[in-house]
Amino acid sequence: LANKNKLKTPRNATSGTVKMHDPRKVAERQLQCVIYQYYGEPLASTHAQTLEQIRAWGFPVGELRRSCQNISEVLQTIDSWLECRKALDYDSDGVVVKVDTLAAREVLGATSHSPRWAIAYKYPPERKETQLQKVDFQVGRTGVVTPVALFAPIRLNHADLQKATLHNADQLSRLDLHEEDTIVIERAGEVIPKIVGVNIEKRKHGVKPIVYPVECPSCGTPLQRVEGQAYFVCPNHANCLAQKIARTIHFASRDALDIHLLGDKRIADWHTNGLINHTLDLYSLTPARLREYLEHYTLKGKLEYKKGMFDDEANNELDKKSAQLLEIHQKTNEQLLDKIQMSVHRPVEALLFGLGVPNLGIVQSNALLEHFGSLSALAEAQ
Repeated sequence: LANKNKLKTPRNATSGTVKMHDPRKVAERQLQCVIYQYYGEPLASTHAQTLEQIRAWGFPVGELRRSCQNISEVLQTIDSWLECRKALDYDSDGVVVKVDTLAAREVLGATSHSPRWAIAYKYPPERKETQLQKVDFQVGRTGVVTPVALFAPIRLNHADLQKATLHNADQLSRLDLHEEDTIVIERAGEVIPKIVGVNIEKRKHGVKPIVYPVECPSCGTPLQRVEGQAYFVCPNHANCLAQKIARTIHFASRDALDIHLLGDKRIADWHTNGLINHTLDLYSLTPARLREYLEHYTLKGKLEYKKGMFDDEANNELDKKSAQLLEIHQKTNEQLLDKIQMSVHRPVEALLFGLGVPNLGIVQSNALLEHFGSLSALAEAQ
């Protein structure tokens, strides 16, 4: 990107850019491509010669490549690249070793997942130490309670990190985490933050261990361990507020009902303040109810607080601004209600996925509906 304010994650930045509808904004990003592989009618007898032909046509090709004559040269290249990659201004987690001769590639073929004529060598991920701040125990839509570690922000592989999932009770026990521990972080696959250990030598005297809760952090119901599994579940599926919020967030997500403008925070506020009690209450909302909710919960507290700080003239000006803000919110609410109503036209497999049945993903939803033919037939299946 030419802009001095570079985006922090090139992979997501590129994906978001190519999906933009405005070509002018795409042009502003000044994305570039580098050709590293060609598919089609053979242009030469080797991969190296093919790239040279593509370069002759004016396409940019990768310069960071080397032709090796034997396995010793391959291993030397892998070793040398371990240090060279650190000088780049983008992430590189390894090298790809390819068979150069195209005829040999044809003989080797491919599996259903990858070619047999290429293999990726991954370097050990970079690790850094930071201080654990606390562990939150988050309740998911199925009631599973997941520990999530929050730590002092660090920058690792060009990404800013400050939290990582601990997955389950067994992982928490294996790490033997204590309050304010110095923890070791890496990015699994150069992407996902992961706590891989604790520096015991830096542990403070007298700090308490992090203990997995015996009751649901949201509703207080005693947790139950699933037989043969490493996690605990809150069985209060009908009335646990955290589960309700998580189910509605899942229901409105892109692969499910895809309700734009309905963000996670808004969903949490609506459930917490009683505007909705169940996910399907979304479809009973009206402009009048949303306006009443907005006036009572969003603006009332702010206005009362500020009126205690200003004189009458300032409060009159504040009232005008609040009325304008209310109208802006009202327009947004009308757009949101339109999006909610439009979601009823989503494919039935999206609805099935949105219901949040445990272990039922979008692929399985498609397969079940293709087999049974309809949602009603699936519901009646024994």
